[in-house]
Amino acid sequence: MLCCETKYTLANKVLYTITWKEGRAEWMVSSERSASGAVNEFLKKTNRKKSQISGVHVFGFDIEILHQLRIEQPRELSTDKITIDKRKRPLNEIQSLS
Repeated sequence: MLCCETKYTLANKVLYTITWKEGRAEWMVSSERSASGAVNEFLKKTNRKKSQISGVHVFGFDIEILHQLRIEQPRELSTDKITIDKRKRPLNEIQSLS
């Protein structure tokens, strides 16, 4: 079993963690630098030092729709389809009656 996890720390950084089991032992490596850094540590611990794997792919950050949005030309937003609810107000204008 291999589990890849991302967590946001109190220092506004992302902690990339990989945990896995070998027999009865459970192992964990992590990196605050990058997903690829965590993958490289995993490869070192599992004696695959000459292997190269992208952390983006291992952690699932290679979502096709994001790639398509990045390569498309920026388009103007059509404002004729936007519905504005005039009953809603900014939070700084809302008062509690309690």
